[in-house]
Amino acid sequence: MDGLDLGLFLMRAMAGLLMAGHGAQKLFGWWGGSSMTKWAADLEARQGIRPGWLWAWVSVGGQFFAGLALAAGFLTPVAAAASLVGPMAVVVVQRWSKGFFNVRGGYEFMLSILLIGVALAFTGPGAISVDAALGLTIPLPFRLAIVAAAVVGALVAVLPARSAAEPAAR
Repeated sequence: MDGLDLGLFLMRAMAGLLMAGHGAQKLFGWWGGSSMTKWAADLEARQGIRPGWLWAWVSVGGQFFAGLALAAGFLTPVAAAASLVGPMAVVVVQRWSKGFFNVRGGYEFMLSILLIGVALAFTGPGAISVDAALGLTIPLPFRLAIVAAAVVGALVAVLPARSAAEPAAR
């Protein structure tokens, strides 16, 4: 173990547990969260993402379950893509029209989290991980494909909603 392994562990644990907490808010109603029913309704009513029930489960699965896997360093590229890259790509697209800076509701913070996910997917988990303990490695071309699939999945979820909202905004 060296400083890189310790740094990767800290980044993975922080990002994974942060996203697992967001998922737990929706899944269990913890920490002031809603419920899956309310989250699905919010996706449809406020964000235009349909079908809400499907994307609610996809997003919470990514946030909660993949967040825990990321924190543990298990299937790290998949966990990073599902917990950080996909969900944050959705939010970046949703906030794009508000500009870059978060002070105006922009996407800067979400883009930072997304790029942490990309970095973790590309670097791997480091020595302090379940992947290392099990000897699991995923070749770089597959890691690239996993990240690309998460971005494509996010766009499939959010772009139809944005397209439907554009005529109403004119």
